[in-house]
Amino acid sequence: MKFSYDHAQRYAVSDYLEIVEYCSPKERLQVPLDGAVGYFKKGSFGPKVNTGFTELFFVLDGCLTIEIDTSVLHLKKEDMFIVPEGKVHTLHGDSARLFISCTPPFSPEKVSFL
Repeated sequence: MKFSYDHAQRYAVSDYLEIVEYCSPKERLQVPLDGAVGYFKKGSFGPKVNTGFTELFFVLDGCLTIEIDTSVLHLKKEDMFIVPEGKVHTLHGDSARLFISCTPPFSPEKVSFL
């Protein structure tokens, strides 16, 4: 399946994170994962916990810091991190561009902000 930037949906998740979502809800029913590009401005997003899906972050450009459990992890270009379902995590970034994927596909009602 091809997912085109021309048909992607762009929206702000917060003041610090903008998402370009490539998979529509209809397409999400056909494959067990989704994909988006996130543009992270200087700031933080979270803490949050996902129930019902695992989330993958791949840094395309810039740097991202993830706080998970008692760890603080610094990711740079071409680093990847997978957040298992049920783990509380916070993202901190400064002009980072990320590929984000969830499996099963992302569902906003399965995210809780703490």
